[in-house]
Amino acid sequence: MKLPTTVILAGILSVWGTLTCVGEPIPDAAGFVLAITGTWKIEGMESQLRKGETIPAQRRVHMYPGGSTIPSITIVRLDGRPAIIRTCQQPVDCATPIELDVQGEVPSSFEKIRSVITRLFHDDKDNRYVIPLSRGEPTLREAVLLLNNDPVDFSQVLDGVAVDRYIVRLELLRGISSPQEAGVATPRQSSFDWNPQVPKPVTIGQLMPGLYRVKLLRPLASGYGPIGIEAWVLLSEASVYAERQAAFSRLEEFTTRWGKQVARTAVRSFLRAGLEELVAVKQEEASPNE
Repeated sequence: MKLPTTVILAGILSVWGTLTCVGEPIPDAAGFVLAITGTWKIEGMESQLRKGETIPAQRRVHMYPGGSTIPSITIVRLDGRPAIIRTCQQPVDCATPIELDVQGEVPSSFEKIRSVITRLFHDDKDNRYVIPLSRGEPTLREAVLLLNNDPVDFSQVLDGVAVDRYIVRLELLRGISSPQEAGVATPRQSSFDWNPQVPKPVTIGQLMPGLYRVKLLRPLASGYGPIGIEAWVLLSEASVYAERQAAFSRLEEFTTRWGKQVARTAVRSFLRAGLEELVAVKQEEASPNE
């Protein structure tokens, strides 16, 4: 049985709209691991914590010394308070365990978004969501953009980029209607003059709906040179653009609760996982529901 796109998108809107999928719920979840290095365990459990795992309320999290990596952990709390960040330059820095209390009500429906993001993070064996380090350049932003023939409005992605002439290059990561095209499709690019005060759409041509890596380049006399900044964007057909944009906006809003102390690279990795989930939702149409 195949589900219509509107039905599937309605499901993910419910997931992200209420911060509330699949799998057995974890009772009394108080937070989840956004980033982690070193060895950390929940008190009374033998297995090490991994990125994406939930942590129950009133359970202590301990750091175990050893190894060459400086232990650190970022835990997103589900009650809306800022994330907990602990970095252990010396073992004494983390001698006191972390205990997650809950202030206010944590919606049990949050389990749905936890399941989606946990699955995506645990599948990230090739580090595809990792954000390259920027060398002082402005960063681009992840976004859902409307693909309605041509041109494409990149103003959301280029927010903060200085006035100049650039080349935008799009590399298909995952197609929607033709996922097999990813990796073999020819990258598309176009030069344009950018002014954030008077943003203009960019004509590229021959784009298909899907998830893309966007790179910004500078024109040179002998061709073009990389700036070293990139972002992921989901180019969406008009029929489902509003639903995808709404779902992604709600996910962005959720990340604002973590606090500014959370590294922007971690936030963007989370958002990239969310964009890929939106593409996966569309592809569910082609799979029988068993």
